[in-house]
Amino acid sequence: MKFIAALLWVVLTTILAYFAFTNHVGDFSIFWLFHAVFILLPLLAILKPFYYSYLYLSGFLFLGFWLKYQLHLLIQHAYIEPTGFFDFSSDGWDKVLLFSSVACSGLLVVRCLSLFFPASSKPGRAADQSTSDQSPSFYSVYRTPIWMSSILFFLMLQFLNYFVGFYQIGINPKILLPGYLFIPAAWLISVGFSFWLAVLFYWELQFRKRANLLLESTFFLESLITSVIALSRSLYLFHGIPFLITRLVERNAFSIPLRRFLILFIFFIAGFGASLVGATKLRMINYFRPSLLSQKIATLPNEQTVHHDTEKTISTILTKDVAINEVNVQPEWEELNSVYLRQSLQLVSERWVGLEGMMAVTASKESGFPLFFSVCFEDPKLGNAAIYQTLAHSSYQASERFTFLALPGIVAIFSMSNSLVIVFCGMAGVLSILLLSEWGISKLLANPFLTSITMLSLVNICCQLHFPYLLFVFFLQLWLFILAVFCLQNELWKYMPFSFFSKLFRKVLPLKVNR
Repeated sequence: MKFIAALLWVVLTTILAYFAFTNHVGDFSIFWLFHAVFILLPLLAILKPFYYSYLYLSGFLFLGFWLKYQLHLLIQHAYIEPTGFFDFSSDGWDKVLLFSSVACSGLLVVRCLSLFFPASSKPGRAADQSTSDQSPSFYSVYRTPIWMSSILFFLMLQFLNYFVGFYQIGINPKILLPGYLFIPAAWLISVGFSFWLAVLFYWELQFRKRANLLLESTFFLESLITSVIALSRSLYLFHGIPFLITRLVERNAFSIPLRRFLILFIFFIAGFGASLVGATKLRMINYFRPSLLSQKIATLPNEQTVHHDTEKTISTILTKDVAINEVNVQPEWEELNSVYLRQSLQLVSERWVGLEGMMAVTASKESGFPLFFSVCFEDPKLGNAAIYQTLAHSSYQASERFTFLALPGIVAIFSMSNSLVIVFCGMAGVLSILLLSEWGISKLLANPFLTSITMLSLVNICCQLHFPYLLFVFFLQLWLFILAVFCLQNELWKYMPFSFFSKLFRKVLPLKVNR
């Protein structure tokens, strides 16, 4: 069955690439090398041992590079994100596709090596493990207060986020809490509550031995509320997909019939549609206050990105900061709805970061080790004054109310070194860290739902990377959360500090000790 699916995948994608190639202006061999490595990338995800991190990383890169390029070749529409000095020449495309192929090759090498090392937990084996180490004893006694307090805290923080804006896409916080308290609030809204929900769900699963639809739908409800209030059309996917994929991968372990999974999938699709409508409407309210609709609105782009077409102008305004300036366009709600519908359809390819960043970086004459090291240690507080914003000729402008940035992605950041070796080794190192992190989380907690969503969140940060410092901070926050759950799950407050570290090491390195 897997062989037939893989063969069908290769045939269909190759047919699509064949028709797209007629509009390609670069070298024949580089194009098909790019096609071959990116088609192979997701194929290796179905092999054992299975890793969520590799599945998500291969999916993100496939969408951000291969699919985006093929669709642009077929449809011939303009790229939304800035591309700097990229001239769309044959040499320019050859360099973009070559660096992208080398980055993908680094991932393929590490994935092939991982096939010779067993994963810490195999799909379908989660339920076979002893439950004593997977849920704390206090949960069975206090499960109702734990769920109720978690739900109330979640709703309270979402209510505050709606009015204060701790975490809303493109909008600066309206109130800065003392002592940087808005940072943990933003973390909880963006990923923290989804992590905690995965913990509670698995504990409940160990208590009940099976979950009903109401319990399972809490994942989609949390995803819906968070994505709408955060003004994010993709946050629903990042919170809901890990649960859905884990349910599919672990279907045999938790005895989930196929019919039950199809019902969950229908719930997921319905929630995604609702999140698109809700997030879009709130974006229109927040990005376009009603008072602005009666006035002339204009963007503040560079001269090279000024649009004369009405629809393109509105589309640009919707993704950038706006200001009352000269007479440019007077959008109506009907026009905005039409543009948002088209943008929602473009989420299939345009949402994913990758290709535009490579176009801007490879076209820059400043690429080299000095630029690479400068970006690696760049201060996130620079915002719109950051190096990549200048390099890409980003038309996003600094504002007191909004913050929008063009995103290069981790492949483009490694490509700033202008070295194929750095790109290859860098991407190989990134995947190695992801696989080791997944192995460690699986070993410590044996919770496939938490493993899945933490890996997707980490992969998402990598693929949308702008400031490496923020990736380091997120990685540290993630592991602090994992260790905190490990302490709760094993009730380590009952033990002395030495016992804590002893049990931690026994989890990671299970050695038999003769006493």
